[in-house]
Amino acid sequence: GVAKIPMATAGEDIPISMKIQTNGKIVIGGFSFNTITQKSSIAMLRIDSNGTPDNTFGSSGKIVSGLNTGGDMIYSIDIQPDGKILATGQSERSTTDILLLRFTAAGAPDNTFGTNGVVYSGFGIHSDYGVCVRIQPNGKILVAGNTDSIGSDFVLLRFTSAGTPDATFGTGGKVVTDISNNDVASTLIIQPDGKIIVAGMVNSNDFGLVRYK
Repeated sequence: GVAKIPMATAGEDIPISMKIQTNGKIVIGGFSFNTITQKSSIAMLRIDSNGTPDNTFGSSGKIVSGLNTGGDMIYSIDIQPDGKILATGQSERSTTDILLLRFTAAGAPDNTFGTNGVVYSGFGIHSDYGVCVRIQPNGKILVAGNTDSIGSDFVLLRFTSAGTPDATFGTGGKVVTDISNNDVASTLIIQPDGKIIVAGMVNSNDFGLVRYK
C-alpha cells in the first residue's frame, strides 16, 4: 500500500528520519521547503499503523513550523521511554546552529525542555548542524553532528534531560574531533557498555568511525 500525505501548501516535503513507537504508531521527521518563499520549516508527521495521519498528534497529525529565518530542518528523531519525541537538525539564525527539539507525546512543544522546547547550540561563527540524536539509558541526550570552519569536523554533544549542556562531558558538554580536512558525521550508536561510536565520512570519501568513552 502507498500513503501520500502533503505537509504544507506550495511545499516540497522531505522525510529524513523515522521511528516506530511502542504502540505501533510511526513518527516521521524532516522538513518542508516552501517553493514560493524559498524557506524551509521543520516538519513532523505521526501516522497510525494503517498509514493514516494520527489526529491526536499536532494539528491533524502534523507539525510544520518555521523557527527563524527559514532554514529549519530535522535530520534525526528519537523517542524517549515516556513517549516524548526528540529531534535534531539545523536552524539558520545569525549563523547556522545545531537545533535540538523536544515534543510531548501529543506533539506539542515540551516547555520543560530548553526554551519552549527548543535548544540551540553551536561553535561560534561556523555552520553547525546535528545529524543524529540518541537517548542514553540515564536519560541524557547525545547529538552527533558537524561543524564547518576551514574543513568539516565531527562534533558530539551531550545534554541533560532538561536540555542544558552536560558539563561533565567533554568541554562544556561538547567534543570536536578533527580527523582529516573533511569529516562529516552521519550517525551514532551507544554500546551496551556505554561507549559511543560516531560514524561518517572522512578524507572526503572514506568510512570513518570514532569511539568515545
